[in-house]
Order: sequence, then structure tokens, then C-alpha cells
Amino acid sequence: MIRTYLSSIGCQLPEDRTYAAMQTWMSWYAGHVPDFHRYWVYTGQKRRTRMTRATLKMAKALCAEHAKLLLNDRVRISCEGFDQLEEILSRTDFRCQANRLVELAFALGTGAFVEYKDADGRPVIDFVRADMIFPLKWQGQTVTECAFGSRIHLPDGQRGFYIQLHAKAPDQTYVIRNIYLDEDGKELPAPPRVHTEIRTGSKLPLFQLIRPARVNSIDLDSPLGMSVFGDALDQLKGADLVYDSYLNEFNLGRKRCMVPQSLATMLQEQDGMTAPRFDPRDTVFYVYEQSPDGKQDLRFIDPTLRVEEHAKALQQMLDLLSFKCDLGIGRFRFEGGAVKTAKEVIAQNSDLYQSIKRNELILESALFDLIRALAFLCGHKAPETLTPVITFDDSVFEDDDATARRNVLLVNAGLRTKQDAIMSIDRVDEAIARQKVDAVRKEHGESAAPAAHG
Repeated sequence: MIRTYLSSIGCQLPEDRTYAAMQTWMSWYAGHVPDFHRYWVYTGQKRRTRMTRATLKMAKALCAEHAKLLLNDRVRISCEGFDQLEEILSRTDFRCQANRLVELAFALGTGAFVEYKDADGRPVIDFVRADMIFPLKWQGQTVTECAFGSRIHLPDGQRGFYIQLHAKAPDQTYVIRNIYLDEDGKELPAPPRVHTEIRTGSKLPLFQLIRPARVNSIDLDSPLGMSVFGDALDQLKGADLVYDSYLNEFNLGRKRCMVPQSLATMLQEQDGMTAPRFDPRDTVFYVYEQSPDGKQDLRFIDPTLRVEEHAKALQQMLDLLSFKCDLGIGRFRFEGGAVKTAKEVIAQNSDLYQSIKRNELILESALFDLIRALAFLCGHKAPETLTPVITFDDSVFEDDDATARRNVLLVNAGLRTKQDAIMSIDRVDEAIARQKVDAVRKEHGESAAPAAHG
């Protein structure tokens, strides 16, 4: 409905091939693809049984791992000369919401930050997933005009659509339109205190797109990105096939006792009630037709479980999937019947290290523009001159024990202050490190050193 409306007002939209692929990506992210995880089995008697294939839900695990490595609680965001930044980020729950957006962007190929003022005039940030992003004008991967949609509940209890359209005026400043549609696509009046059109006066866009650092192989000319597992659907299938077989190995390989039919007959009791010689609900027993010689022999079947072979095959599938999705080999381990994330330090010459650094560049650029857009909404006279600082979490590239030992040696040799060592080891800012140094000195009866000397 949103695409239809935008087309009706003359907006140019990208091809819908990527949007169609998003539906498949969303199914894999949710962990259930109907035409793969539901299947039929031929029983040999012209009957088919519908089965549900077990799933590891690795698509979501892959995206969550990328989000954890890129934008976690150790990432520090600051900007000298923009004092309101921390309050805005805290009020909008930025760290949690942005981490969630990165995960969705890696699942669906694209995500967006959108900045605007609420009804009370406060700058806020919206976090928009890919299927609600509609680029209108772009050059290469740079989108200059865009619409963002969402489903809403109307006052009469019906559901409708909301569109926020960011377009350029002839003077190259941005104009934002707020559009409301009913279920049939008919335009509705805007709610109270919501302007239908806002001339921002800003030449900076009040939105930023983020994408995984990979080419959209579905549509090379599309401004929309590619899911991090978009080229690894076969590997996702392989992992679930092996995992399903692994579970079936225990389900179908249970020890069974083959019981002659004569021993499984029902006995007539004096009160007219019947009772079996064994509990028919017990899955250990299986009734078979007695042999012609009349022997009432019990036969035990105890299959050999192929646990090691399945575990090895599943680990190979996880390594291949992880490699295809830019997490390198060995990021996931199949141990104890469950998939776990590897904890070892990421080598700086590894594929994963290179992947993280490529994605940090894209995310950093988007965060710079987001901070400048927020500064503009706060009334900053020259937001384009601000220099934000984004310090990403490098702890995954460092061995904590090795870092501590190196700092202790430098302090003992007089080549580093205790304050700098604490900042390096504990990854805290200067003020917190100074407090820790003073606390240690106080405990040992020493006087606190001047702040300038740490």
C-alpha cells in the first residue's frame, strides 16, 4: 500500500526484487521457512506424512553476533561542543535500540536512523527496519531522498499507514511531509499537533542508512543492502538438515524390544474389563507377527548411534556458514548438543577482524551524520563543523591477561602512569581511572596525586 501511494504521487522507487528477497530473509531470521522446514515423507504405502524439520535458527544467531561485535555497551560516543548528546542518547534508549537495528539491518540488508522533533519539541531518534524504507533518489549507495513507513492504529480502531517523506526543496534544504493513510490507501488528516509539512532549513539529511559491508548481488543498482546471510541460504539449509538428522538419530535409534503378537494380546478378566499384558504406551516395545513355528521369542534392537559423525558434520556446516557470513571459521562451536560462540581473541589478520573493520567504517559514518543531525535539531549553528568521536570496542582483539601484564611491566619500569594503565586494562575514561588510583593510594595511606600527573 505504501509503495502504491508513493508511486501515485510520482516517486521513483527501486526495483522490488530486493523487497521480495526480504520476505525470504525474514523467514530464515525467524527460524522457519515453510517450503523447507515443512516436508512430506513417503512411507512406502502410497501415503505421505507431513514432518517439521528441526532448526538451529542460525540466521538470527549470525546477525546477533555481528551486532554484538559492532555496537555493544563498550562503544563510546562523544562530541565536543554538543552537550545535549548524552541526554538524547539516554532518553531514546539509543544503545539498546541501535544494537537491535544493527541486528535487523544485517538480517534484512538495510536499517535507518531517522531524527525529528516530537510534539514537545525534543529531538528523538526513530529506528526503521529495511521493509519500511523506500529510497526515492540516490546516486550509487548515497540516498538523498527517502520515505519511511509504518503500520499504525487509527483512532477509530482501524489499522492504517504512516509515511514520513524526506525530500529536497529547490534551495536544496530538506522538507519533511507527514502522511497518514487508511487501510485502502486513502489520505487522512494528520493528528493534532502533527504538521503535515515541515521546512527544516537543513541541507543535512535527517536520516542515515546502514548496511552490511557486502554487495547486493540480487540487484547491483539497488540502494538497498544485502542480508549478511543472503548468499548463504544453502549453508543455512545444510546446517538445519544435519541438525535435524542429529536429533532423529536419538529419536529413531532408541532401544526397542520386538514382542510376538501372542504376548501382546488383551486378556479378558472376570469383571468383563480388558487389560494388556504390557503398557501399550511404552515406546520400548514393538509388536510383530509371530513366526510360523510358534516360538514366542523376544527380539531386542539396539542401533548404534552416529553421534560423533553427526557432530563432526554439523561443525563443518557451522564453519562453512560462519565463513560465508563474514564471521570467519570457528566462530561457532557445537558442544554438548548446543551451538556456542567461540571466546578466543580475534586475530588481527583474520577474516573476522577485516569484516568488523569494514562494517565499523559504514556504521561510524552513519553515527557521525546522526550526531550532526541531532545537533541541528538542538539549534547548533554549524553542525557540519562538529567532530564526533566514536570509540569502538576493541576488547575482542585483545587478550585481557596479556594487556594487564604489559601495563604492569610498563608501570614498574616507569614508562606509564598508573592512571593510564587502569584506563587501558579496565577500559574506563580518565575520570574513573583517577578515582581508582586515588582509592588505592588512600588505602595504602598515600596522599592523592594532582590530577595532571595521574
